Amino acid sequence: MTPSDLEKLRAWCALRERCTFDVRAKLQRMGIAAAEADCALATLTSEGYLNEARFVEAYVEGHARGKRWGPARIRAGLRARRIPESLIAPALAALDPATGREALGALVARRAAELPAGRNRVIRWLVGRGYRLDEVLAAVDAAASR
Repeated sequence: MTPSDLEKLRAWCALRERCTFDVRAKLQRMGIAAAEADCALATLTSEGYLNEARFVEAYVEGHARGKRWGPARIRAGLRARRIPESLIAPALAALDPATGREALGALVARRAAELPAGRNRVIRWLVGRGYRLDEVLAAVDAAASR
């Protein structure tokens, strides 16, 4: 791995938070051998460009507020990136439950026109967004009674 490759990785990691899984995949696409990749990961971590805990916080916050994902879908996304549960659980616990309820309410309102006829479809869509079924049913019933 050349110094310019490492500099490119530093710049790439500085753009936004990255996780080890994403960086390792990028190194693999660059054709970097596993031993060199491990060395590069260690360098990026020691220099502060790569931090799993920071990545998890940013991911949870961004996907909960920006994409309005529920906790289950966020957890699945983090697990897909091979983030340990010991980092996922505290980050999800730190989420404000009121924010989740507001996001769920906004999503239900967005699909309110479909509710009378397509209630089951809306429920499946919301569960697919990562919300618990009991929360979804309560939100849908509240929207239907308005």
